[in-house]
Amino acid sequence: AAVSLVGDYVLQSPNLAAAFHTPLLERMVDRGVSVRKRVVKIFRELLLTNPSYGGRAAAMHCMLQRADDRKEDDGVRDLIHETFHMLWFNGKAFERGKSSLSLAADIPPDDTKNPGKIITKA
Repeated sequence: AAVSLVGDYVLQSPNLAAAFHTPLLERMVDRGVSVRKRVVKIFRELLLTNPSYGGRAAAMHCMLQRADDRKEDDGVRDLIHETFHMLWFNGKAFERGKSSLSLAADIPPDDTKNPGKIITKA
């Protein structure tokens, strides 16, 4: 409950995020799975809404370490993977409920008679 309260406070006042950065990073290795999930969600929202956040590199590094830990809960790892996907690709695949393979199906095919030909719109 305390992490959620701090998270709400930080997300409403991003200029105060630096004051709570270290305690939030420490909660990334908390024993409670729900605490770790909540911290990932807080950092996700903070990084998406505040691209100039000074603790960006440290937060992302910590999340990558958690995702790399084989003992980490699958739910936390999935949440971290979704977070990076949203940060890198604007979350379009998750918003539309499609995988990257089905997104590739949305691309119009090339001319089948001339596979190397680049199709341009006139």
